[in-house]
Amino acid sequence: MIQTKRNRLAPYMAYVNNTIERLLTDIINSAPFRDHPLMSILYKSIFYYLSNSRKRMHGVSMLLAYKALSGNIDESVLPIVAGYQLYHHHCLVHDDIYDGDEKRRNVSTVHHGFYRHFADGTSQTNATKNVNNYFSDNARRQGVIAGFAQGKVVHAIAIEMIMRAHIDSASLLAVSQELNQHDLYDNAGQMLDVYHEGLDMITPEECLKIAEIKTARLFESGIRSAAIAAKTPPEQCKALVHWASYTALAYQLKDDLEDIESDSEKGMGRRVGVDLLSCKPTYLFSQTLMRADPIQKRILRNWISGKGETKDIPKIIEIVKDSGAYRACSEKISEYVDMAKSSINQIKHDLPAHHRMTMEYFVDYFVSDEYWKRPLSEKHNTITL
Repeated sequence: MIQTKRNRLAPYMAYVNNTIERLLTDIINSAPFRDHPLMSILYKSIFYYLSNSRKRMHGVSMLLAYKALSGNIDESVLPIVAGYQLYHHHCLVHDDIYDGDEKRRNVSTVHHGFYRHFADGTSQTNATKNVNNYFSDNARRQGVIAGFAQGKVVHAIAIEMIMRAHIDSASLLAVSQELNQHDLYDNAGQMLDVYHEGLDMITPEECLKIAEIKTARLFESGIRSAAIAAKTPPEQCKALVHWASYTALAYQLKDDLEDIESDSEKGMGRRVGVDLLSCKPTYLFSQTLMRADPIQKRILRNWISGKGETKDIPKIIEIVKDSGAYRACSEKISEYVDMAKSSINQIKHDLPAHHRMTMEYFVDYFVSDEYWKRPLSEKHNTITL
């Protein structure tokens, strides 16, 4: 068998998946109202969403860091890793609501799945229409509420997982405080992301700052928590934090590029140009505005001000590429990849060569065609009983 990057990372993904499956099943078995018709669906939907594509980037980065620090992987860190991975899951559920996405990786997002469930007439309260100005009908309102609730349930379960880690109480408190502190940043990052959508596009550097808060910082927090579990002083994990952070930023910029590629995980799994439609403050779009010629700028301004339509996306994508923004974003990705790999060399001199290589594979995999062009599920599932 060809040793692909995913093959090399597969044992770490298995650690994450098996721990989540075990702890999630145990916690949900004692969860409140688990036999209620709607709550039963909500709990099942957590497994459904987690089973879709299983990249487990956060958990794998934490395990790689823990092994680099301690030389092995033991049971004590696994609940912390699972908790962080599940925390990221709740972020995705809420992001899908903020972005109004109906699909992720070619299957229904949680809130849209619940909307379809309510719209099918299974809810006794679906007769109420246009309950307020925020939703077109009650089924959409119920779907969004259920989606937010599922995210909050997942958040609570993530904390419960972490609290089951077999480490001393002081370290457990430090890990909990670490994630809770990040939670504040995550919500602030989301608000900044929403605030800067539209006409007053911020600079590429400011867009990178939002990416640091929303994407890179959770990886950094996970590495610090892994270091706490490994009893490693903070100053000894700086290189690992940088490795994870630069990898995350490379991944985020690659995610921005894949928004305009029809054969990518993102283009196939949602649709092409979703970030463009909402004029998200991405490094790619900000570079486009900065580099566009006067005619291109006028087209872009009309697009941002609301005069553009879905049918205009191919023209906007053409401008993104012709302006040089696509190339600039690709070059920034390569820069972050190089910085991440350079950070590996600063970890410690006795890091085994095979583990160093696995950490490099981790950097490469999440910006590679092996990841972004992989086959996705062909089923656009909904949430069912």
